[in-house]
Amino acid sequence: MAFPLQPFFRPSGDREFILSLYNEYARLMYFTARRYTAKADLQNDIVQESLLRLIRNTSTLRGLDPPALSTYIVTTVKNVSIDTLRKEKRIREHTVELDDESVRELASPEPAPDELMAALEDRGRLTAALASLPEDERLLLEQKYFLGSSDRELARFFRCKPGSIRMKLTRARRHMLRILREDRGDESDDEA
Repeated sequence: MAFPLQPFFRPSGDREFILSLYNEYARLMYFTARRYTAKADLQNDIVQESLLRLIRNTSTLRGLDPPALSTYIVTTVKNVSIDTLRKEKRIREHTVELDDESVRELASPEPAPDELMAALEDRGRLTAALASLPEDERLLLEQKYFLGSSDRELARFFRCKPGSIRMKLTRARRHMLRILREDRGDESDDEA
């Protein structure tokens, strides 16, 4: 056993009682734990935590006949298994595994100089394309994407129906995409 048993025992005979209990019911305890998880390390944790709970109730265990004792042990292992699996689930829900790429990103949170230059160039092209749009299309795109206006707000501002705003946005985006392609010298018709 990997944990110290002495601090939990009160009378001197408790140690021998729990050791004999463990020797007699260890296979049943592991079998029960195996019903809830296939991971050997979790099974060991479950059985050890179950033993700790059983140690706290030694006086109750001494008064039980063998069928009731085995039921008590199985129920304890079952409850510890459920508690352990719930705890593991909470831990999994609130943690994220990091791969090598994520660790590198965390180690250097600032973008590389070439990434910064590319972003600045893209921003410059987008700003120039936006400026070359007709005023109503430019205002529409700015209000939608920079100011976060809803279709209903845009419809009120442009005095049209909300359904019309979606079409106006599509046309404005296509016009801007065409300008960006012309700037790059790209003549393809597929949309980005």
